[in-house]
Amino acid sequence: MSLSKQLLLLLSLIFFIIFSASLILSINNIKSYLEVESQFHVKDTATSLGLSLSPHMNNEQDPILETMMTDIFDTGYYREMRLVNIENQELVTLTNPVAVPGVPQWFIDLVPMQVATAVSEIKSGWHMSGKLYVTANPSYGYLKLYQQAESTLIVSGLFFLAAMILLITVLRFTLRPLKEIARQAEQISAGHFTSITQLPWTQEVKHVALSMNSMSDKIGQMISRLNRRLEIVSESLKQDPLTKLLNQATFEVNLKQALSGYKGEGYAALLKFDNLGFLSKDQGNEEVDNLLREFASILKSTEQFSATAYRLQGSEFALLFPGLATMRCYDLSNNSKMISIF
Repeated sequence: MSLSKQLLLLLSLIFFIIFSASLILSINNIKSYLEVESQFHVKDTATSLGLSLSPHMNNEQDPILETMMTDIFDTGYYREMRLVNIENQELVTLTNPVAVPGVPQWFIDLVPMQVATAVSEIKSGWHMSGKLYVTANPSYGYLKLYQQAESTLIVSGLFFLAAMILLITVLRFTLRPLKEIARQAEQISAGHFTSITQLPWTQEVKHVALSMNSMSDKIGQMISRLNRRLEIVSESLKQDPLTKLLNQATFEVNLKQALSGYKGEGYAALLKFDNLGFLSKDQGNEEVDNLLREFASILKSTEQFSATAYRLQGSEFALLFPGLATMRCYDLSNNSKMISIF
C-alpha cells in the first residue's frame, strides 16, 4: 500500500473516531436535556391540570373533565393522560400511538429515551378525590435527536469530503518529490547521475533531495575517476613499456578480429632484429633500448598507410595492414626482414 493511501486511511480512521465520539456525546447531551425538560413539563402540566379539574371532581360524570383534558392532550406533547377516582377506577383515558413519524425504528431502538410520567393528586376540599397521570410523548424528543444526528452527519460528511480533497492535494504536492527521488535513485543505479533541480518545499523532503543530489554528484565523480583510471590501466596493459607500441597480446586479439570479421584482403608483417644479443654485449643495454625506441618511432610512421605497429617480444615487431589489397615486401636492413602471412 502506498504512503498516500496509508495516510488517507489513518486520517479517515482518526476522523471517524473523533466524529463518532462527538456525535455520541452530542446525542447523549441532547437526550439528557430533553428527558429533564420532559419531566418538568409533564409535572407542571399534571399540577396545573389537576388544579383545573379539582372543582369538577364532585361529579365524576361531568363531561368537562374529558373536555379539559382533551384540549391539553391534543397539543401532541403527551402520550397518555389518565384520570382515576379515589377507588382507582379510570374516569378518562387518552392515548397517542407509539409510532414516531419521520424517525426510523432502528434509531428509536438504538437511542432509547426515558419516558417521563408525573402524578398529581386531585382534592375536593380537604379530601382527595382522584389522581391524574400524565405521560410525556417522546416523539418530539426522538424527532429532535434524529434531526440533530442527520444534520451532524451531513455537515460532518461535507467537512470530511472537503478535508479529503485538501489532504489529497497536499499529499500530491508533498509526495511528488519522493517520486522524483525514487526516479533519481533508479537512474543512479542505471549509471545516470542526475540531480533534482526543483527542490521540494517540505523541509524534511528537501533535506533528502539535497542529500540525494550530493550523493549523485559524488558517485558520478568517483565513477568518472575510476573510468579514467581504468582507461589508463587498460591502455598501459595494451602497450609495451619500452617502445610504447602495442604489445603481443593486443596484436593477437586484433589479428583474430581481422581474420574473423574482415571479408577482403589484408597483410601482416613480422620484423625481427638478428643478433641483438651480441649488440647488447658490445654496446650495452642502453644503446639497445635506444635502438628499439628509434625503430618503434619509424614503425609508428606507417600509421599514415593505415598500419598498426606492435612489439611482440625482444627484437620482434609486427605491422598489421587490414584492408590492403597488394603489398610488396622489402628487406629494410641486414638485421631485419618482412614476410607476408596473408
